[in-house]
Amino acid sequence: MDPNLINAAEARNIDALYESIQSDPYILDRVDGTPFVNTPLHVAASTGQTRLAVEIMNLKPSLSTKLNPNGLSPLHLALLNGHFETVKGLVELDKDLVRVKGREKFTPLHSSAETDDRVGILAEFLCACPESIGDQNVRGETALHIAVRNRNVRALGVLMGWIRMTGTHWVWVKYIKDGGGNTILHMAVSTSQPDIVESVVRGYCKPQMNEKNLEGATALDVAERLAAGFERTKIKSSLRRAGALKSSSLANDCSVVDFLISQQSWVENMYRFYLLMRKGMSMEMRNAVVVVAALITTTTFQAVLSPPGGSGGGDGPSDDNSPFANINATSSISSLLPPTNISRINATISTSTNKHPNPFLPMFYAMNTIAFLASIAMIILVLPFRVFAMVHGSLVFLTLCYGMSFMIIPRMHNFDTFFAISSIVIAYLLSLVYFIPNMIGNRFEIDKRLGRHLLVSRLQGTRLRMLYRVAH
Repeated sequence: MDPNLINAAEARNIDALYESIQSDPYILDRVDGTPFVNTPLHVAASTGQTRLAVEIMNLKPSLSTKLNPNGLSPLHLALLNGHFETVKGLVELDKDLVRVKGREKFTPLHSSAETDDRVGILAEFLCACPESIGDQNVRGETALHIAVRNRNVRALGVLMGWIRMTGTHWVWVKYIKDGGGNTILHMAVSTSQPDIVESVVRGYCKPQMNEKNLEGATALDVAERLAAGFERTKIKSSLRRAGALKSSSLANDCSVVDFLISQQSWVENMYRFYLLMRKGMSMEMRNAVVVVAALITTTTFQAVLSPPGGSGGGDGPSDDNSPFANINATSSISSLLPPTNISRINATISTSTNKHPNPFLPMFYAMNTIAFLASIAMIILVLPFRVFAMVHGSLVFLTLCYGMSFMIIPRMHNFDTFFAISSIVIAYLLSLVYFIPNMIGNRFEIDKRLGRHLLVSRLQGTRLRMLYRVAH
């Protein structure tokens, strides 16, 4: 690096920096052209010169992601040296610096989870760049793995609390496995940390506690290998209370190899179609589909209330199929007897004698119902559940209303019950359309009780999760 830049950085002098630039306008460009070098930004960040570091980064933003010969970025150096104000200043300029991968793919978020004194910065990083929580190093470890490995209870509490506060959006991060197939629960058990094991199992759903590592061992299997003592007893007690099982007790297991070799069921084919459709659809295409589907939904629902040919479905409002009576009335008032004020009304009431509906009416309603349900299904499939959950629920209730309308305004005798029941059943199926993918997308397991409700077995749920991994 140019001696003038070194002197300017060490002198903590912004004026000296600009004097160097005035003498050589390309001085920072030449530094940026070197693959691995200690730039002025590295020097300023490692010594806690916040104003100078921010000034250099403002002039040459690309220097903020450059690694020095030790594989560290300026943000790594500021964090490792405890200059937290400098860390905050750099992250305010570019939040993506939290995800810069240094030596062994360690990000600043990973480093902040190592020691207890960096917990405050860890929380700042999560707020600035939530996506960083899923980043993994060369060993496949997330920040949660690193917090467990370093016995950093507070950092783990911050990370688990962040996942809990954000709902289901980042819940899958808790179940990420490292290069050895170990979840954070495996790691907490293998390192004999009863308190962390207790904290982790509180945040785990029951089936996820029985995940296997590459050796085919569950967390309870790992606990059995620990040396006898108080810690082993407490860990096994926590695991058993949470429903953990040994690998020998698990049935209906399915490996990725078995899944790829076997034939797919109709449920899996439908779910694969759903995943591929969502994956290959651009935002503009989604907007167009939603607009067209909304128009079809509105038109078809209105057609139920106002079918062609009037309310009776015949050739006109006065046809024989109308369920209403025709009343023709005339009245006359005698003017010869004013004291009595007597009036006479002649009325003729005629009702329909035709009990059979128009033969084309059921066909019309059948095709109209197919168009309505197809448009509802497309809207649900296109709109992401996490953002439009209330819209999805409203569409399901709209489908129920569509079916109930046949019961409230009967026109087809026996056919109205058929259409009403069909729409209500399909409304239930539509609720599963967005519930199951959301559950699988977040990598939840399906237990027996939930499987019975969703008509999906535990084995089928495992296969659907594998399909999500392959096709997503």
